[in-house]
Amino acid sequence: MSATLVGLTVLALCLRWAGDAGRLIQLVLVAGIFEAAAAFILGGFGLQPGLVPAAMLVALVGAQYLTGRRSVAELPTLYLMAPLLLLFAYAAVTAVLLPDAFAGRIIVWPQKFRGPIPEPLPLAPGQGNTNQVLYLAANVALACGTALALGRAGAVWNAVVRAYLFGGYLAVGIAAWEFASRTVGVPYPKELLQSNPSWGIVEQSLGSLPRLQSSFAEPSAFAFYLVGVAFACVALCLRGHRVMRADVLLVLVLVTAFLCTSTTGIAALVLGLPALLGSAALRGRKVELRRLLRRLALPGVAFVVLAAGLLAMRPQLLDVVEQVVVMTLNKGESESYAERGAMNQAAWSAFLESGGLGIGWGSTRASSAVPGLLSGAGVLGAIATVWFVARLRRAARLARATAPADHPARVVVDAFGAALAGQLLAALLSAPMITTPIFFAQIGAMTAAVIRMRLDTAARRRVAAQGAVPPGYMEPGLISGR
Repeated sequence: MSATLVGLTVLALCLRWAGDAGRLIQLVLVAGIFEAAAAFILGGFGLQPGLVPAAMLVALVGAQYLTGRRSVAELPTLYLMAPLLLLFAYAAVTAVLLPDAFAGRIIVWPQKFRGPIPEPLPLAPGQGNTNQVLYLAANVALACGTALALGRAGAVWNAVVRAYLFGGYLAVGIAAWEFASRTVGVPYPKELLQSNPSWGIVEQSLGSLPRLQSSFAEPSAFAFYLVGVAFACVALCLRGHRVMRADVLLVLVLVTAFLCTSTTGIAALVLGLPALLGSAALRGRKVELRRLLRRLALPGVAFVVLAAGLLAMRPQLLDVVEQVVVMTLNKGESESYAERGAMNQAAWSAFLESGGLGIGWGSTRASSAVPGLLSGAGVLGAIATVWFVARLRRAARLARATAPADHPARVVVDAFGAALAGQLLAALLSAPMITTPIFFAQIGAMTAAVIRMRLDTAARRRVAAQGAVPPGYMEPGLISGR
């Protein structure tokens, strides 16, 4: 086993905050952006940096339970996470049983290609099943550990959202560094940021325009992350949360997503952001929309002036813009689109040929979340996923409706609720199975925020029934976390 500079840095921070669950969660949200880097390399497998603080967090929560420290969020977390736990249980069992049952009878696209040219092959049990189940186990454990840790009273909710936005600024900054390196030759630590042997990482270009991937393995993975950040920024501005100049970050993310040239990312933003604003308009939230426009006025005008100045100095940049637009509109005619379509078609066929059972978690590669989920976990996995999303969404709406407007956990529900919606939209359009630790940390944080809002509201009501409620009062038992 060998360690990288990224891994040693993350490990040092983990050891520094080994007893602080909140800090470890923040570290997951920041270190998780370095998807193409390896923290540690074991043979041909690279451990993602985000999984190091995730493992430390799960170990910390487990140690606290062994010493008798429980969480008031325990039963509510188990209730909300039950469908996700069901999905994991079914995925783990079928990954062992179904690849053998359907071996040689169903054609799939393997997780890792054996030759230089990707091609479908007969289904055979392999390491891909084990790896994907381990990823899912780590991510589900991370979601549950995050919910249990933050579910205790006293969580610094604003700090969690700040860490997520800081990760957004950092990813955009690395993308700008990459752009400068690939256009004017600025030194760039490519070997450090793309050191994970588990990924086949290549540089891509669109004519003379480099496709940006920042610290991610490919432009589409970077775009998937940017979509979540963009949705979170819009929600924060709409709801009036002033966290790390989310308005400025939104403008930077939109520009970077355009330069990333990922059709999935651009389509998710073009479809999702107007839908988000339209939903606010239909619900009569004119004040929120005016607030968003005011917040975006200054950074938006600054960007327009800067863009106009650049176009005036270098008119050839218009050709680059035209290239991106034409490429996006003609994506359906590209070779990569045809290959991804073949992957999805094979996944659909595998699902149907398995009789709806699926062929085992990690048995086939798909380009979109729905065929990937159905082929891997079958009808039961799809039902569990929809059940979990609906249950968490309903709990969030109830918490928003009943909790005080100034409850500190609202910022997490608003930001991460929107971010998760944006990432799910991108996955539905064209994204492989979601394995990033950031996504599951957001699920856990949002679950904890919803639970905390409901517990604190119930406590205030009990005290109100007995007399006046002092400002900011919370029941002593909830404050202690017992």
